[in-house]
Amino acid sequence: MSHFSSITTKLTDSEALTQGLTNLLAAKGIKAQLEVHDSPVKLISDYSRRDIAYGQIVIRRTYLNTPSHSALLDVGFLWDEQEGGFQLQADPWDFNQNALGKAFTKDVKGGYSSPVNTFVDEVQLAHDRAYINIHYPPELWNYTETALEDGSTRITLSQKPSLTESVEATATW
Repeated sequence: MSHFSSITTKLTDSEALTQGLTNLLAAKGIKAQLEVHDSPVKLISDYSRRDIAYGQIVIRRTYLNTPSHSALLDVGFLWDEQEGGFQLQADPWDFNQNALGKAFTKDVKGGYSSPVNTFVDEVQLAHDRAYINIHYPPELWNYTETALEDGSTRITLSQKPSLTESVEATATW
């Protein structure tokens, strides 16, 4: 029997998570509308109505169907005040069978990992990129992204010199 599981993440910014997740799903060809709520809403499980989980950022199961599998559980992200981040609310078995599981089979380093772990890793990177775009606008910051030999990514930010700031100098003769 399938059930929701909570997976701790390091996703901390709701706006960056929403923007990053939207971009990532589009890049993977998953046409899902995200639901974003101020307070938690119930996630639906077609396995069991007694299996209850909540999320503030939700991907409904109807967007996660594949030709060979009808997704039976919603996927959500729930804010965890104690951890200071979002928890992924998903059923690993259903996840592996649905559109997310099919789209996230290779990890960011090119190897194979569980689709849930690959999804969390890619959502983290998408969240971090979106966070940078939101909080470090390109008109004020230079941004370079480098793929490292180990498959990880390094992002470097440097502040652009401001052309509007004037430097006043006083000289006494």
